[in-house]
Amino acid sequence: MPPGSRPLLAVSMLLLLAAGFLPGCGEPAPAARVNDTTISFQQLRDFIALMRLLNPPLDLLWEEQGAQGRKELEKELLEYLIGLELVRQEAASLELAPDRQLLEERMQEQLQELVQVHYNGSEKNFEKQRKRLGVDRKSLELLPAFELLLQALCDRVAGTVTEEDLRHYVEENPEMLRQPAALEVEKFIFDEEDRAEEALKRLQAGAESGEPGGRSWAEAEALEVRSLGWISADDPFLEQEVKEMLFALPGAGTGVVYASAEKYQVFWINRTREETRQSFEEVREEAEKAHKALLYQEYFNSLWEKSRIEIFI
Repeated sequence: MPPGSRPLLAVSMLLLLAAGFLPGCGEPAPAARVNDTTISFQQLRDFIALMRLLNPPLDLLWEEQGAQGRKELEKELLEYLIGLELVRQEAASLELAPDRQLLEERMQEQLQELVQVHYNGSEKNFEKQRKRLGVDRKSLELLPAFELLLQALCDRVAGTVTEEDLRHYVEENPEMLRQPAALEVEKFIFDEEDRAEEALKRLQAGAESGEPGGRSWAEAEALEVRSLGWISADDPFLEQEVKEMLFALPGAGTGVVYASAEKYQVFWINRTREETRQSFEEVREEAEKAHKALLYQEYFNSLWEKSRIEIFI
């Protein structure tokens, strides 16, 4: 059975990182067996070393862990290795192989990004850590290869989606057609409450008179001005208290002062939008993405369900 409800795309990158370690002769005491393939303890150790190379925070965490903590990490990473092997076997059964030119391009892009993000742009630092962890440089070539294979599998699944499938998906999820009422909001941040209150007064006066002076003053005096775009009452990225305050206001050209860890904030409503019902054509792109994501998850789960998996740690 698949572990938990882990989304396919959320784990795909971790699965890719293990590329190249699963095929092999195995050991008398394997870490796991997936159908007819053995995952040895050496392969698991190699994978952990690779992950520590690619993710320095994980390397630090590994160094800080005691024996029990490392054992828990081993179990978690072994699950990813199993998922990788399932993907590898499925791709092999369909005779899928990555394009060599695309593979070379992807490999160079990923290595450059890796060095830039995690090693301060220093190839020397990267090489030093690679050698310390005993990671074979050639194994890094296989990471983008498995990424491309996984994408190829997803493309095959997505290729089966028809217009009728999408319409049926929307019918089963009618909330997709609902476009909730929303407010177009921006935020002005101040370090003093009286300046925030003054900014709100000037913004309101400007909204009533049509003069830009109030906005100019608020923008000049604020520590920062951020556009929050359109927010709805169920927006997950804004504090519930702030949403309740904003949606209680009469509409555009109004705002509130709110004190928080970010000092004093003026939330200002520029425009409002009433709740509407959208057509299928308007939500088609969103529905296609959501439906395909569901298919990817179901497909990945099916690989677990139909396979013989034994774990020995």
